[in-house]
Amino acid sequence: MYMKMKTRVIILLTVFFLLVTLSGCVTQPEKTPTILDNKKSSQPLSITAEYTEKMVTLSIERTDGGKLPELEVVLVDQTGKTVDSHKPFYIEGAGVSSEKLSLSADSEGVYTIVVKNKLNETIYQTNWTVSFPHYKINDAVLIKNGIGIVFRPYQIGKSSQEKDVSYKRITIPIEVKNIESLKEERIRIDAQSLKVDKGYIYKPRYGYVDETLNPKEEVKKEIAFDIPEDTEPIEMHGLLGDFWLDTDFILELSK
Repeated sequence: MYMKMKTRVIILLTVFFLLVTLSGCVTQPEKTPTILDNKKSSQPLSITAEYTEKMVTLSIERTDGGKLPELEVVLVDQTGKTVDSHKPFYIEGAGVSSEKLSLSADSEGVYTIVVKNKLNETIYQTNWTVSFPHYKINDAVLIKNGIGIVFRPYQIGKSSQEKDVSYKRITIPIEVKNIESLKEERIRIDAQSLKVDKGYIYKPRYGYVDETLNPKEEVKKEIAFDIPEDTEPIEMHGLLGDFWLDTDFILELSK
């Protein structure tokens, strides 16, 4: 009996030491550092921004020549609302070391550009202020094709809307003339919105001008908005151009 127990103990000890020896011989795989592991020391990324009137283009490059990681790029306004994004911007492992992408804003304001990695760490952040040309009533505006525009003082009339809220009609006369060009030119004006003193924003009842004018030819048009009786107009946001509506502007209306 004693010999059998001794034999069992010897066998168990042998197996124990064998397992310990084998476990010491197994090599645990080392974790290969990636650029997502440490955003401060292991992020070999170069991020630069180029700005136009209401668009920003980000150039993102892996400076060591490796593959781009998976990134999330967002454009956030002052209220924290995302106005444009790329989610995800790039899928890790696709074999590209650099890329460009664009973000756009539709209105004036201060925006924040944020780039995050897949661990939700912010690796790049910068502010961007978007501003448009501002015009006043009776200002003479000359666009690039030689067309001149003058916005005249707005008129207040009765709205045709019949709703719970009483509305009034704000009509803005516009004078357009081909001043400088020696040939016919096209002018397009597209009213986007009207902001009132209480902060509300309204779409136009009719707000589109599209004219082709011969040299020295002039036309008169109108843009109209319906706003509540107890509010006053502050500014109009519009677009203008020749063939393309490529220029945002703000028309200041407050007296």
